[in-house]
Amino acid sequence: MRQSALRYCKWKKSKQHKARHKPRELAGFVHSWQGASRQSFGLIHYDFQLDNVFYRADQRLFQVIDFDDSMYHWYAMDIASALADTDCRIQQEAFLEGYRSIRSLEPETEEELPRFRRFGRLYSFARILRSLGHSDLVLDDAPFWYKGLRDKRIAYCDDDRRSFSEPW
Repeated sequence: MRQSALRYCKWKKSKQHKARHKPRELAGFVHSWQGASRQSFGLIHYDFQLDNVFYRADQRLFQVIDFDDSMYHWYAMDIASALADTDCRIQQEAFLEGYRSIRSLEPETEEELPRFRRFGRLYSFARILRSLGHSDLVLDDAPFWYKGLRDKRIAYCDDDRRSFSEPW
C-alpha cells in the first residue's frame, strides 16, 4: 500500500507544472492591481463563507466566526471568497447589494473578482498540498474519517490542477 501511495505522490508532483508558474502570475497581479488604495486594503477575514456567518433574527444582527485565517489583503479577496461560496446568482447579487450599502465597490474591482478568487484557490491548493505531504504514512493508524477527508482533499487538488491550465 505504501509503495502505491509513494508512486501516486511522485505522479502528482510531476503534474504540478501547470500550477508552478501561477504564483508569479498571480503575485504580479495582486501587487500591481490598479484598484490598490488605502481604502481597498486592510485586515480581512479570509474565510468569509456562509458557514462562518450567523444571523440573529431577534436582534437583526449578523455575527461572523472563524478568524484564524485573517490577514492583511485587498478587501476584494473577502468579496471573492463570499461570492464563490454560492452558485446562486440571486444570493451573489444580494451580497453585493448589501456590501455596497456599507462600502463603495468600484466596477473595476468587480471585474477583477475572478482573479482574486483564483488567487484564493491557488493559496488553498498550496496549503492542502502541503498538508497531504505525508498523509499516506498515517493511514493505518488514522481515525475512521481520515481517509474520506484525505480523499476529498486530493479530489479538490485535482480539480484545481485542471483549472490552473485555463486562461484568466
